[in-house]
Amino acid sequence: FLSFWNFGHFHFDHYIHIWEHYHYYIGAKYGPELRYGRLYDCTAAADLADGMRTKVVKRRIRDLAVTNELGSSAAIVADPTRCTKHFTPARWEEFRKDIRFFRGQFSSDRWDESQNDHGYNGTPVWGILGRAVADFGDASMRKIQIVAWIDSVLLTLAWAVVWWAFGWRAACVSVLYWGFNFPARFYWNGGSFLRYDYFLWLVVGICMLKKNWHFAGGMALTYATLLRVFPGFVVAALVLKALARMVRLRRFVVSKGHLRFAAGCIANVTASRISR
Repeated sequence: FLSFWNFGHFHFDHYIHIWEHYHYYIGAKYGPELRYGRLYDCTAAADLADGMRTKVVKRRIRDLAVTNELGSSAAIVADPTRCTKHFTPARWEEFRKDIRFFRGQFSSDRWDESQNDHGYNGTPVWGILGRAVADFGDASMRKIQIVAWIDSVLLTLAWAVVWWAFGWRAACVSVLYWGFNFPARFYWNGGSFLRYDYFLWLVVGICMLKKNWHFAGGMALTYATLLRVFPGFVVAALVLKALARMVRLRRFVVSKGHLRFAAGCIANVTASRISR
């Protein structure tokens, strides 16, 4: 269990994954203005407004809107209004302030490198909570430190739920795999901004089904899927299980558990649409 956190060494010199916070904090807070294609353009525009023209001119940024390829910053340097027209004056000043904060957490070269990533990709449903957290108070290292610990709390809760639903033996076997899963180690998303909320709800959904709480399981797994698409494969597996039963029996039959599960899925989708 502790090995996931590198036994307290985290990223070996720090806990915070500031690269992730820049992408998700800014992407969530300014989602209405940035959408999914303007993060790097608008970051460049904010840097230009702070007198960093020479630095920005030399920078290569990823085109998130069209090609998804690295290119020059010439277009945004020539016309910063490509970005600023999507902001109110007050909102633009707030954006510049937040970019200034995050820029100060990177070395100059590392800041340029961050503009080569693949942008913000939180789902619209994830953005509801992400935006609420990011919009609460000004960006500061104290706030980032508090937010970064949320994921560790969620992961701890997830394994507590596994223990409750499956028992300590199954929980220990699962933790052995999870704690030593090198591709998904702490380095990847640890110390980030709400990057493991989907994992909690994925685990909760499976555990609810184990306890035969089908409606709650449907809601949890659907919410996990709305946060990150791959928990949907668990839902797909349950659908395939129901279809396999029909094939085996050679008739259309749906159990009460499957009906309750489907009702939970529909209820969560409906609630998510209303909340947006």
